Amino acid sequence: MKIIIVGAGQVGFNIARKLSEQSHDVVLIDKDPQKIERIADNLDVRAYLASGTSPQALKDSGIREADMLVAATDSDEVNLISCLLARNLNPYMLKVARVRNEEYLAEKELFGQDLLGIDHIINPQSAMVETILSLMKVPGASDVVDFVGGRVKLIGFTVPKGFPFTGRQLLTRPLNSRTILHKRFLDA
Repeated sequence: MKIIIVGAGQVGFNIARKLSEQSHDVVLIDKDPQKIERIADNLDVRAYLASGTSPQALKDSGIREADMLVAATDSDEVNLISCLLARNLNPYMLKVARVRNEEYLAEKELFGQDLLGIDHIINPQSAMVETILSLMKVPGASDVVDFVGGRVKLIGFTVPKGFPFTGRQLLTRPLNSRTILHKRFLDA
């Protein structure tokens, strides 16, 4: 996938790093020369010194061929304008915006296809609260990921060094069509 990230701060940097490690074609745009230099020195991505609200910068970054735009600057307004421009320059791409202002978040209809055309809104504070709440529901878990609307959970645990089960397989025989884990065994 070709992904354009607007904002080379900590969030944009980490998103770009993860995506480039997965062999995606990543382009990062930021107006801060130091951030662009950090990107160029540390990541295998293309970096443009420009504003994410510049139609020309978005065109130069290859927005017409891109599959996704992630607007992750510290400014909600820059993120929203970047997505609005992306909607007009490439109406078929997926647009994701980081938005922190509660006033904007209260007006969900603004983000829809009729106005701004943003596909996903990410609010870091809400995401953090949701993560903490899901971890509290499973004491001792280091990670909880919901699937199927929360009906299926993938739960991660950190096993300390020296723990009796460290290095041992959880299952010693291969799974087959007759191997079934019932909920009653998992709840014990």
